[in-house]
Amino acid sequence: MRIFLFIFLFSISFFECTKRDKVPAHILSQQKMKAIVWDMLRTDRFLSNFVLPYDTSLNADSEKINLYKKVFLIHDVSKEKFKESFNYYKDHPSLLKTLFDSLGSQNIDSEHGTQVHQGDTALPFKRLRKPVHD
Repeated sequence: MRIFLFIFLFSISFFECTKRDKVPAHILSQQKMKAIVWDMLRTDRFLSNFVLPYDTSLNADSEKINLYKKVFLIHDVSKEKFKESFNYYKDHPSLLKTLFDSLGSQNIDSEHGTQVHQGDTALPFKRLRKPVHD
């Protein structure tokens, strides 16, 4: 009898732990959140590197808000929906960590804010090598 009780409690706790990391239907998926947050980061970089240094008459906060609205429009998401989803991810640190780790795993040229594509690193040496003729 004890063994059945133990197995029952173990299975309940196991399913509860796996259920916690599932995102509810009314919350934006991790892929969608990743795309939105990525575009927001790119928006910040664009403003700080290419707009604000050259036009000091602009209000940084209002420009950022206007561009964030465009990001939400591009992704067909309301500000409220994004905030609700972001708050959900903040309340679930393991999901938030996964989200930010996936953003950080992208190869980014930190100076220019562009994505770096790694190709065959030996390619330049392969081109220099002369073919061997028999």
